[in-house]
Amino acid sequence: MSRIQTTCEFLTAYVYDSDLRIEANQKGKNYWYEYIKEIFDQLGLRAKEISRHRLEEKSFLQAHIAVLILGNLKAEHITESMTTNLDHWVKKGGILIGFATEGLDSLFG
Repeated sequence: MSRIQTTCEFLTAYVYDSDLRIEANQKGKNYWYEYIKEIFDQLGLRAKEISRHRLEEKSFLQAHIAVLILGNLKAEHITESMTTNLDHWVKKGGILIGFATEGLDSLFG
């Protein structure tokens, strides 16, 4: 089993979608995940913002990401192919960090 390359274009990424922020704001709710960028800046963590739709691309995960942070995605936002790709990526050595992420219990335990 080969491991994820550590010479990636960027090593750490986080999933962020402005459409989810817009949806929450239209319902009069705060999209707390909006603050993840500021939190990373305060911690000095250099991370790349990606759309959740990029998780559909198995080759993208394998070629570019070593650590992936998932926020409060709902199960309805995670497709079967995303789950399969993330599972394969983790088994190849990818580090997956999630908080309030629904529908990926098989990966997070």
